[in-house]
Parts: sequence; structure tokens; C-alpha cells
Amino acid sequence: MRYEIDHDIHIHSHLSLCSNDPMQTKENIFAYAIRNNLKYICLTDHFWDEKIPRANEFYEPQNFEHIKKALPLPESDSVKF
Repeated sequence: MRYEIDHDIHIHSHLSLCSNDPMQTKENIFAYAIRNNLKYICLTDHFWDEKIPRANEFYEPQNFEHIKKALPLPESDSVKF
């Protein structure tokens, strides 16, 4: 039996501190999805709500103002981002 993977629902962009790749932009992620016939992709960048106290130093800079730089996401009829 052959399985075809048509999604990646755990992708970190360059905005997430766990990614050390400046080329991991939303545009490059989207282009990769199109080239590889993915139908569904999801950014899973780390986020810390600054209303919650005691963020550790890894999460603290990854607040909403930081991660919203990913918006707007690219759109296509063939890939749901």
C-alpha cells in the first residue's frame, strides 16, 4: 500500500526562536508546499501571551507583536495555510 503525505501541520518559521534558518519565511514555506503538492500546512511558531506572568527567557520575546509579523499568510486554492 502506498501512502501519500499531503500535509505538514507542524512548521516553525524564522520568527520562532527554535528555527535558526533566516530563509524559513512564510513565502518560502508556501512555495515548498506548492512544489511538493501539499494541501495543508500550518505555522506552529512559539507564542507567549504576555498577560501570563513568569515567561521563561526562551518564550518571552515570542509575544503576539512578534509572531503577528507572519500575517497575512499567502493564499492559494491548492494549499490551505
